[in-house]
Amino acid sequence: YPLFKPDFTISNTCFETPSSIADKTTSTYGKTIFWDWIVNGQTFSNTKNVSYDKLLAGSYNIQLKVRDDKGCFDSISKQVTVYPKPNIKYTIPNPCQFEQVQLECKSTVSAPATIITNTWVLPNGTRINSCNTTTSFNTAGINNLKLIALTDNGCADSMNIPITIFPKPVLNVTPNTKICYDKNIQLNVTGAVNYTWTPNQFLSNDKISNPICSPNYPNSITYEVKGIDANGCSDSATTTISFFTKPFI
Repeated sequence: YPLFKPDFTISNTCFETPSSIADKTTSTYGKTIFWDWIVNGQTFSNTKNVSYDKLLAGSYNIQLKVRDDKGCFDSISKQVTVYPKPNIKYTIPNPCQFEQVQLECKSTVSAPATIITNTWVLPNGTRINSCNTTTSFNTAGINNLKLIALTDNGCADSMNIPITIFPKPVLNVTPNTKICYDKNIQLNVTGAVNYTWTPNQFLSNDKISNPICSPNYPNSITYEVKGIDANGCSDSATTTISFFTKPFI
């Protein structure tokens, strides 16, 4: 029976990508009844069509041995490459609400493959095709990012990345106040942990929440206070201290 020809279709693929080997053996006078798929010398399957999505990245020699019901048998071998997928890695600090944060991708892939595209997907769906980029988050709490990497062989992988956005503190400071020419005033601010008042003139201590302010009459003075909370997030506020007109007697 000379018209018995083993054959199969196979194509290079990416690791963990569902792929199959399809038997294309032809037998003019018989019917194929036996298949022996051999991968790098080891029997892989005895079914007609097989999946090879479980093969690790690398090059493989795929051999098919077939026999039909007329007793004909033959074999054929082909090469296939399973390309590696990228390994998603990144560096992201837990940022403060409304502040700029650096997103850095650190993804890798086994040589000789290379990563050609990195894409960040922000919580609002915006896609940024860059390995390193900056952005800000307006919503405090858990925000979900996604990082996608694509290799030169067309293999992609992605990772969902939840990050915690710390809320921006809100400072409450002494409102604008007028005082008598011979008086001082104690300033107060709440909402953070550490404070710095600017300028530091006429203050008993510019690093506390409640310094005594003793300005010189008749000039008003405006202070800005910056507060930093336990998460390193900051806010600022201002207050102006001025004077009532000094009475003349």
